[in-house]
Amino acid sequence: MSHETRQDEWHPCSSGELSKLTARLERQYRREQVGAFMPVITAAALLIAVVGLGMFWTSDPPVARITCTECHDHFTAYHDHLLGTTPMADPEAHSMQAHLEHCQRCREAFEQQFPGLLADGLHQSGEWLARRDVQLPLAVSLRL
Repeated sequence: MSHETRQDEWHPCSSGELSKLTARLERQYRREQVGAFMPVITAAALLIAVVGLGMFWTSDPPVARITCTECHDHFTAYHDHLLGTTPMADPEAHSMQAHLEHCQRCREAFEQQFPGLLADGLHQSGEWLARRDVQLPLAVSLRL
């Protein structure tokens, strides 16, 4: 018999060969697992990107939050804005409106300083409206 071995015969593995084979198979398994979830991960990332970009492409700018002190500082300007005598920049007016809608203390202070101007609640499209029973200048009455 010759010393040549046939390829289908069993022979012992060299040292470390099994651990290398195990590591290679584990890496291949991990790649397959990640590959199975890749469509889900891609869809989630795309959804997050679309929602994030959508927030920047809205027609209305986000309302800046203001403090109670800043709100009080703008009472007179907002009063004049509501009466239509002196327009206020839209971002400032929206900030004042949002703050007065959510802060009862500032709303009460505004009502005390300028009684009867704010409505008792929100009307139509969520905006504060001047009360109808208050004498308003003609230009303001026409807007209402």
